[in-house]
Amino acid sequence: MIDRQTIATYLTKWRLTLDGAPFSTHSATLAYVTRGTTHAVLKFFDPNDDESDGADILKFWEGPAARVLEADDRAVLLERAMPGTMLAELVEQGRDDDATDIWCDIAESLHRKPPSEGWTTIAERAGSFSRPPKHPQLSEEDVRRARKDYFELCATQSPRLGLLHADLNHFNILKDARRGWITIDPKGVEGELAFETTVLLRNPVRRPPVRDWDGMADPAQMERRVARLSRRLGLDATRILRWCAAECVLSAIWSAEGGATELHALKVGRTARQLLSA
Repeated sequence: MIDRQTIATYLTKWRLTLDGAPFSTHSATLAYVTRGTTHAVLKFFDPNDDESDGADILKFWEGPAARVLEADDRAVLLERAMPGTMLAELVEQGRDDDATDIWCDIAESLHRKPPSEGWTTIAERAGSFSRPPKHPQLSEEDVRRARKDYFELCATQSPRLGLLHADLNHFNILKDARRGWITIDPKGVEGELAFETTVLLRNPVRRPPVRDWDGMADPAQMERRVARLSRRLGLDATRILRWCAAECVLSAIWSAEGGATELHALKVGRTARQLLSA
């Protein structure tokens, strides 16, 4: 966690008042703050975190993304969604189709202009395929097949590439009373829109620590979501499923690298494989 003196320095520098105690996540230290009548979030990135370019990404997108109010090489001050209802809450209310439609609106809006040069590509972020750790749930066949599909898909992408969020899950889309639904915490990679759908399909939508992996791996739910994504975004359903199957293995490899004992994403990927074979 960032020390109190550093936080105090930024409160003075950007004329802020704390609106609650600072707290830490796995990748950052955050504090809810106000500046006059404006509600904001002061965010300090951990060194080498994959969200450290977040301010540049949000500025590039504009549109349905949190606005950057201030930024330097150590911290960023972001617009705070009020009341900040998470998209996950719609799913918990039984409104999964509505949530998927909102997700599509956000994803499509973020994908409207081509990325500038210099962003990591979806192929470049997949280096872990070449050095997967040993794990009892991760077979060589899982990795071989996923690696083959992943790079085949990379090589045959749509010519219309965008700067993707790459973590556009139900907890990173929040409701603001004035602006509607906006997204936060991008990672930013260059790729086709079909790749973005993998995060929707493989991420649990219930609040931590409850993890609804079995729900995400349910064939009927995945089939319904894929059909809706395909129709709303004009994407090929088979390609969505292929991306999901391959990227879930990559996600599982990352989990194994982090020391996880259970590689839950494999369940979702195997459901995608099952639907591809049906």
